[in-house]
Amino acid sequence: MNYPMNPILRWRTAALLCAVLAVLSSSAAAQDAQRYRGVLQLNDSISLPFHWTWSQAEGAPAVLFNADERISMHPEEPIGDSMVFSFPVFNNAFHLAVAENGQFLRGFWVRYDAGNQRYPLELRQDDGNRFPGEHAEGFPAVVRPRYQMTLESDAVAPTPAVWELDRVSINGFYGSILTESGDYRFLQGNVVDKTLWMSTFDGIHAYVFKAQIARDGSLRGHHFSGKKYAAPFTAQPSETFALQDPESIARMKPGARISAVLPEWNTGESIDLGGLIRGKVAVLQIMGSWCPNCMDETRMMVDFHRNWAPKGVEFVAVSFERSSNREEAQVPLAKCVRDLQIPYPVLFGGKIGAVGSVFPDLEQFGGYPTTLFVDKKGTVRVVSTGFYGPGTRKHMEHRDRQWALLAKLVRE
Repeated sequence: MNYPMNPILRWRTAALLCAVLAVLSSSAAAQDAQRYRGVLQLNDSISLPFHWTWSQAEGAPAVLFNADERISMHPEEPIGDSMVFSFPVFNNAFHLAVAENGQFLRGFWVRYDAGNQRYPLELRQDDGNRFPGEHAEGFPAVVRPRYQMTLESDAVAPTPAVWELDRVSINGFYGSILTESGDYRFLQGNVVDKTLWMSTFDGIHAYVFKAQIARDGSLRGHHFSGKKYAAPFTAQPSETFALQDPESIARMKPGARISAVLPEWNTGESIDLGGLIRGKVAVLQIMGSWCPNCMDETRMMVDFHRNWAPKGVEFVAVSFERSSNREEAQVPLAKCVRDLQIPYPVLFGGKIGAVGSVFPDLEQFGGYPTTLFVDKKGTVRVVSTGFYGPGTRKHMEHRDRQWALLAKLVRE
């Protein structure tokens, strides 16, 4: 005998079927996605390669790859004949046109955050190495897993760094470069002839590292970024060299308290920061929507917030932007807050460089992000400079250290 299906059961069955079909459709789209090798022309002599996938299905996101990083780029309203794929968090995009045969795309990386600067871009279907070309016999083998590095600059003193390299194939490397103010995130590359090439591209920073390899594994080369930046570096194999502890770089003056009054980024409402955190354990982020390390830290802090906010910990971000005008800063901040789903207050601190006026008792400020951990008595117990993100080997150690610090402050 056939019985009529219960309406609720019928609805649940239909919903389940729709969900299954959606997953199957998504899987099919992922399987149909074409893999492209993108080439971003930084200037007349340096180009930055990266890998990118796109299924060409209507409304389907594309995915940009840097080592283990996956950046989903969602299609926006077309501009003229160009498709537009926007980056998450950062207010920049690809403007692309498809060639008639569908084998390649051509267009520009457009930096809305830098006066609509345009960098020529081409993507061709290709599943090969990030940097094309054959390596000299034996040379990938002499690349070491860890280096003591010195980054040179005309503007500042030489910067000490650690270069981590993980071999993922005979001639394929992932890695990152750590400095005392943060890291260069997810680098990927390979050896061509006797030269190690690595790059990363996240929508706001476009970096290329070119290093000549000596027989002893030492490296000498240049770091390229944007249209003009080129700075030399050297690197020597080292398993023991260590950077300064990030909790020993900056400090608050003894007895200092947080006392700034700042506008909320969106409404402009004046917030008494000292009053907001009074009597609570607090985490204060000094950040900027333009800063990739800040975004990596914010993703971690959003995760921390889920666990520690119910235990009474107050999280607050103070953002310093390219503009001193809050209304102008709203555009990048809106995208940042939305895409990272920041659940805690974000205050506008002013223009980049204004940290000293908001936090006058903060000494030896070392860069963005800097994070202040405050106890229930209002004392800044720890100032942590920089952030070691998920592209580094130190990320989990960094994360666990701050988790343990919060646990200690909550118990006190």
